[in-house]
Amino acid sequence: MHRTSLVIAAAVMIVAIVASLSVVVADRHSQSQSLSAQVGEVRTALQAAIPSIQAPLIAAARIAASGGATSAFTSYANAEVGANAPFRSITLWKVGPNGSMLVALAGARPEILTDAPAAGRFISRVPATSNLSLNDQLSSPVRVLGFAERLPEGSMGYVVYAESAYPMDMAVSTQVGSPFAGLRFAAYLGRSTDSSDLIERSIPIPVTAPHTTVVVPFGDSAMTIIAVAPPSDTSLMRRNLPWLIVLAGLAVALTALLTSESQIRRRQVAELSASDSATRFDTQRDIASTLQRAMLPEAFPEFDGLEIATTYVAGEAGLEVGGDWFDAIAVDQDHLLLTVGDVSGRGLHAASLMSYLRHSIRAFALQGDDPATIVARLDAMVDVRRDEHFATVVCVGIDVPAYTVTLVSAGHPAPVIVDETGARLAEMLVNAPLGVGGGASPQSTTIHVEPGTTIIAYTDGLVERRGESLDDGFARLVACVADGRGSAAELVDRIVGSMSGAVDDLAIIAAQWTSSAPTRGAEPRDPAGSVTKHFERDANSIVAARRFVAATLSAFGDDVVRTTTLLTSELATNAVVHAESDFDVSVATNEPSGCIRVAVRDHGHGDEQLARADTMDADPHGRGLMIVARLADRWGVDSTPGTSGRTVWFEIAVDHRSSARSLDGREAGEEPANTRDV
Repeated sequence: MHRTSLVIAAAVMIVAIVASLSVVVADRHSQSQSLSAQVGEVRTALQAAIPSIQAPLIAAARIAASGGATSAFTSYANAEVGANAPFRSITLWKVGPNGSMLVALAGARPEILTDAPAAGRFISRVPATSNLSLNDQLSSPVRVLGFAERLPEGSMGYVVYAESAYPMDMAVSTQVGSPFAGLRFAAYLGRSTDSSDLIERSIPIPVTAPHTTVVVPFGDSAMTIIAVAPPSDTSLMRRNLPWLIVLAGLAVALTALLTSESQIRRRQVAELSASDSATRFDTQRDIASTLQRAMLPEAFPEFDGLEIATTYVAGEAGLEVGGDWFDAIAVDQDHLLLTVGDVSGRGLHAASLMSYLRHSIRAFALQGDDPATIVARLDAMVDVRRDEHFATVVCVGIDVPAYTVTLVSAGHPAPVIVDETGARLAEMLVNAPLGVGGGASPQSTTIHVEPGTTIIAYTDGLVERRGESLDDGFARLVACVADGRGSAAELVDRIVGSMSGAVDDLAIIAAQWTSSAPTRGAEPRDPAGSVTKHFERDANSIVAARRFVAATLSAFGDDVVRTTTLLTSELATNAVVHAESDFDVSVATNEPSGCIRVAVRDHGHGDEQLARADTMDADPHGRGLMIVARLADRWGVDSTPGTSGRTVWFEIAVDHRSSARSLDGREAGEEPANTRDV
């Protein structure tokens, strides 16, 4: 019996030792799996960052390539630079056979200009491809990383270059609750781990502990990530588990011990597997939601008398970043554009197309395009056969003081209108989705609303449910806000709280006129037939001035409108940038000479600049008045001694404006006929 007990004790000891080794191996394996998973999350986040960097640069390049004034480019770029913006500076360069030239600058002075020859060489080498070009400026006094983009077609030699600043202190710590919390890493630009290429770190350098190294493609370069596993946090109970098994096993027979041990091991494996699967599922959903929110705007414009509210909710099946978006863009001091869209499918490709479309909409809106033109241009940018995705979008153009709304939909659900009479879907035409080859020009619908009205736009995840028709989803949505009570934010919260069971992502944006909303009457007209409007000193006012002139001259044909709005844009830019003041725009259409006369009056002490023709390729300043001199039939500058400000005006003869005119303002073989009156 004693011999049998010794055999049993020895057998149990062997089992305990094996169990102890199994626990250690399992700990190390779990630690390795956790590190690999976190490194994979870093790879996904870096790859997802590329579209959010490329999209604003591509949009800015398209503005430059469209042949518009540099003021349109600067107006768009200013919204993408600053303390809370993704970039420190954005510049526009013209590349030709003789090298590169700086054309426009938004934000701080870029570090690339500290070495002009090197800057010229880098800009000239940026390829006309869809790949992002990186410029290492980490050794500069402010530590920046440069990004350059050049369109593969129709770029006209333009390169857009932006710089983002990195903190001087390279030691960082991840936030609690982040998918990367607890990850100990060092990130390098390029494929080496040289200290000069270090971007940021959360561990001492050099790395001596066991680690994992991964190289992630990043634009035309790469990022090298070194990750070190966190310290083991094995509990006292887990460390002493083998010895507890020994003590318990001494009291039982060897057969019972082996049987129970086998059952316990199987149950633990099943529980650990289920827990690990649930944790990975939650982590992947958190990553997708975080990346999705990072691609959506963080702040919205403010208008007197208009409240804007938004929300984004990840769907139950959202394991990958999706293609839903919303945005609100201040076109000028009176006009706002709301947009909501959805790219088919999920994943990085869909998210990249979503970011591309959202930034393109912002660029088109800031250069003065109406909602129908914006949708038409978006449709030309998407091809489901090439991109493997199509998209739906609704653009809501709002004239705040006039209480008018212009709606254009490309395959997207109609917005909900909520007012004192209740709630209803907007009655509007629905055009074909973007990228499916509809061919027809988008049609818009304009409606007038009453004070207190709320417009709610959303993605289809709000109304789609399994086993339910879309009509039922629309009816449920309308019934949710039918009483019409509450602010825009309260209505959005009520919708999200009541629309349970959503599988797809939800994106909602609402705009509500409040009791303090301003009203606007007709523009003042003097006895001579001149219409005048005042504009504040703001980049958006340049677009507003173009809109004002285009609306006033709508009866004169596209050629007249194009020429006058271009010249108005240059004069308005001159007033904002050089005169540094508010300005007034006057349009007269019944001049005795038969010409259209446009005058821009500033109220500052600045000095307008006029560049000589032989400095066109050297100095970007002063070209606005040179363009006016070459395209207008007559122009001049009026000022009154002893008073501040001056008036710059031009005249366009409408009798021959339908003929083609070159950049120097004359027909082929015709001598210049412009005059300048001072």
